[in-house]
Amino acid sequence: MNYNSLLLVPIVLLSYSAQVLSGFGSIVIAVTLGAHLFPIEHLLPILVPLDFLTCGYVALRHFRHTDFAVLFKRIIPFMFVGLGLGIILSHLLAGRVLKIIFGVFIVFISVRELMQIIRPHARPGTIEKIKFIAYVFSAGVIYGIYASGGPLLVYAVSKLKLSKGIFRSTLTTLWVLLDVILIVSYWINGGLNIAAFKYVGFLLPVVGLGVLIGEKLHYRVNEYWFRIIIFSILLLAGGTLIVS
Repeated sequence: MNYNSLLLVPIVLLSYSAQVLSGFGSIVIAVTLGAHLFPIEHLLPILVPLDFLTCGYVALRHFRHTDFAVLFKRIIPFMFVGLGLGIILSHLLAGRVLKIIFGVFIVFISVRELMQIIRPHARPGTIEKIKFIAYVFSAGVIYGIYASGGPLLVYAVSKLKLSKGIFRSTLTTLWVLLDVILIVSYWINGGLNIAAFKYVGFLLPVVGLGVLIGEKLHYRVNEYWFRIIIFSILLLAGGTLIVS
């Protein structure tokens, strides 16, 4: 463990605290900030197993709320095709290219989310089938490369008007399935090695602490301003990935 490893601790703590507090994806925050310390291709084999353990716990606890019809008929077929393409691209793209593309993606998502938070907007309507498929497929591609395609999928699935509990459980179950595929991929290509497992063991207590902090702050912190701060940090971090 080196100096960068210690800097990864507050990033992981912030990421999982934010996940529990606001429901925002922990991987997106951790990868965006952590990419300034480690190559993305080295970072993901550490973060994805942590995400698998966290999401696995939530998925098992709220298993009865999962809408398997939506999951297996409307999401998985298109998400998994995109995921396969994303995994292939992740092996073809150089580390610098990975950072630039991810930076552009994060800047786009951050600007979009900040505009929706700051400016009142109308209730979300329905979404055309072809657009839904396009969003789900694109989310799979991004997830295969960065394990962070959640924002695109969340937008598409929100148009299905599922209840809050079903929405969360269905997506959490999906993350578990996707994480399993990514973990196997990392294992095959050698990314998930002894060094990565050491980082997972080192950071696992930090994830647990982040979950506890998130639960404690859930009813005490104004989520509106918290989300503005988080997306502003991501916007700055994404921009620096592009120009650094």
